Order: sequence, then C-alpha cells, then structure tokens
Amino acid sequence: MAPRAVFDTNVLLSALFSLTGPPFRCLALARTGAVESVTCQPILDEYVEKLVDKFGFAPKRAQQAAQEVRDISELVTVPGQLVVVAADPDDDVIVECALTGRAEYVVTVIAIRST
Repeated sequence: MAPRAVFDTNVLLSALFSLTGPPFRCLALARTGAVESVTCQPILDEYVEKLVDKFGFAPKRAQQAAQEVRDISELVTVPGQLVVVAADPDDDVIVECALTGRAEYVVTVIAIRST
C-alpha cells in the first residue's frame, strides 16, 4: 500500500512552475501511484485563488490546473472546525485534510531566507 500524503498549496504551485524540483517529483510519484495524494476542496480553492490573483492565470486555466490535481488525488471533505495554527487558518485546513484523509505525511515547502 502506497503512503498517503497531503500536498500543501505551495507544493502544488512549485510543482506547476518547476519541472525539475522536489515538489514536481512529489506530484510525479502521486501520478504513478507510488504515493496516494489526498486533498480537499479548500486546498484546491486556495490553489486556484493564488494562480489567478498572484500569478495572473485566467480562471479557466487555474481551474484546469486544480482539476489535474483532483484527478490524481482522493478528495476528502473537511468539516473546517480544526484550529491548530491560529496564525494561518489555511494551515489548519492542511492538517484537517491529513487527519480526515488518514494521510501519513503532509508535504510542504519552507522558504529559508538568509540575512
């Protein structure tokens, strides 16, 4: 049985824009079934929102990108009641999706800035 993972929005964005990096390879593993991707509608909604608002995608193209993720993922319904990361409710959705979808892993991208 393949490990189950939730990919956060930044991983989805990075995978779309970089065809060689670790996020792209993570989604490639999901496409082949080596990893079972788990997602939820709020994650997909945030993905579409960022593609349109931050990256200037046409809404139809952004929806197509979300559909590509949906096609390789199990879509779970999250109640939206979990509060773990008070500073960013979008992070709560990631954790709630992982718990609801029985995912063993949450995959995220952390930006490290040098000073």
